[in-house]
Amino acid sequence: MQITYAISMLPLLNIAVILILLTVFATHMYLKTHIRTDLHLALSLGLILLLPLMLFGSTATIGEKLDFWSKPYHVAGLTVLLATLAISWLAEKREFSERLPIIVVTIVVACSIVLPEIMAGIIFALSLIFSSLWLYQQATKGYKFEYIRIILFAVIAISVIGGSLFFSEAFAFLYSILILTLLIYETLRYFDRVVFLLRSAGINSITDSLTGLFNKGFLSKKVEQLVQRGDISIIFCDIDNFKNINDKKGHEYGDKVLINVGKIMKRIVNDNGFVCRAGGEEIVCIIVSGDAVNIAEKIRSSIESEVNVTVSVGVASSKELSGQSLDQLGQRTIKKADLRMYIAKTSGKNRVVYSDEKKEESV
Repeated sequence: MQITYAISMLPLLNIAVILILLTVFATHMYLKTHIRTDLHLALSLGLILLLPLMLFGSTATIGEKLDFWSKPYHVAGLTVLLATLAISWLAEKREFSERLPIIVVTIVVACSIVLPEIMAGIIFALSLIFSSLWLYQQATKGYKFEYIRIILFAVIAISVIGGSLFFSEAFAFLYSILILTLLIYETLRYFDRVVFLLRSAGINSITDSLTGLFNKGFLSKKVEQLVQRGDISIIFCDIDNFKNINDKKGHEYGDKVLINVGKIMKRIVNDNGFVCRAGGEEIVCIIVSGDAVNIAEKIRSSIESEVNVTVSVGVASSKELSGQSLDQLGQRTIKKADLRMYIAKTSGKNRVVYSDEKKEESV
C-alpha cells in the first residue's frame, strides 16, 4: 500500500518544521537571556504546533484526490494565523487596537472550521480581505512593514476564492506557497526583534545613557587598541562653570547642555574619530585622522556660539610620547591632554591648549 500526498499540500508540510525550529529557538533565547517574552512565545508556538502535526496524517491519501477547500487547507491557514498572532502579540510592541485585526480574523477562521468546506473557504478569504483593509489603516499611520502582511493576506484570499470557484489545483498550490511565505515572513519579524535586542545590548554596554556618546569603558579600551596601530590624538574637553549651571538652572538644564555639546562634538569629529563621555562634564575625543588642533578649535567656537557655554580644551598626540613603551600609551596620551585642559582652565577658560609651551586662546 502506497501513501501519497497531494502536491498542493507539500509546501504546507513545512509549517510544522518551521514552528519546531521557532519553538526551539525561542526556548534557547529564554534560557540565555531570561526574557519572559521568549518563554511565552515558545509555549505559544509549542501549542500551535499541535495543529500542523495533524496535517501529516490528515493529508495522506491512498489514491484519493484532496479537494480544495478541505479541512487540511483550513487547518494550515489557521495555524499560520495563530503563529502570526503570537508573534505580533509577543514580539512587537503594539497597542491592543493595533492587534485587533489579526485577533478578529483568527477567531473567525477558527469558528468557521465547523462549517461546510466551500462556505468555510469563502469566510476565510473574506476575513483576510477585511483584515487587509484594517491593516491598511495602520500602515498609513507609519507601520510600513504592515504593507507586506496586507499584500500577503490579499493574495492568499484571492487564491482561496479562485481555488474554491474553479476547483483548480494551481490555485491550491499557490495558496500553500503563500501561506508558507506568510509564516516565513512572521519568522523574520521575530528575528528582527532578536537582532534589535542584541544590537541594543551591545550598544548599551558601550554608550552613555544620557548623551548617546561612547562611555568611559569604550574610551579606555578603544584608545589602547588604536594606539597599537598608529598615532592618535586626544581632545579633552571640559564644560566651563558647569557646576554653576546646574546650581542656578537645575540639573535638567545641565543635562540638555551636555546633550547639545555632545551632538556638536559628534558632528564636528564625524568620521575623524570617536567622541566619548569620560564622566561628569568631561568629553573626550579620540582623533585618528585630520588636524586635531583645528578640530578642537572648531569644537570650542561652535559650542560657544550654539549652546552659549564655553569649554576648556586640551589636545595631545601619541607622537609626543614616541620612544616610550606602548604599554598604556593611550592612557598616557589621555592624561597629557587632561593636564593641558587643566592649564586651559587655570589660564582663563574658553581656550585650546595643545602644547606644553604655548596655548591657543580665543576671546
